[in-house]
Amino acid sequence: MECGINEISSKIQFLQQNIDRNPHKMHTCLEVGLELKIDYILFQEPYINMAIKTTISHSAYYYIIPENEETRPRVMIFAKKSSRFQFCQRSDICSNTDILIIDINDSQNTKAEVIQLINIYNEKSLAENSNEWTVKRSLKKIIPYTNAIICGDFNSHHS
Repeated sequence: MECGINEISSKIQFLQQNIDRNPHKMHTCLEVGLELKIDYILFQEPYINMAIKTTISHSAYYYIIPENEETRPRVMIFAKKSSRFQFCQRSDICSNTDILIIDINDSQNTKAEVIQLINIYNEKSLAENSNEWTVKRSLKKIIPYTNAIICGDFNSHHS
């Protein structure tokens, strides 16, 4: 398995992976993230047990999921508990379960600008009678910050 890693100014690190609903892949990425001191791990198609509305947990990370409880979320972010970077979930910007937005700020540098992190899974809606993909249905309506990182699985192999 190959996990993509991005680093910004040698200060904050991200790891992003489509998990294909596999809890073992999630555990692997979380362990790799812990070893590499990754601050935020972004998953697309995460494992979620919808019967009890939960996912895997990790002692070093908080998990963040979209707040819609009716539809299975297809994105998730894990935030390192010991990170100097604080986050705020922005469900007020988008309530789509295929997009998850958080604002990140540096607790050690109050003058640093907020970074907006957008995790997206571009796929047809799970709602009935909707064939629009996430980018067309929701991402186009979002006005990102100047300092925004948009990442995820865009299913670019589809037309």
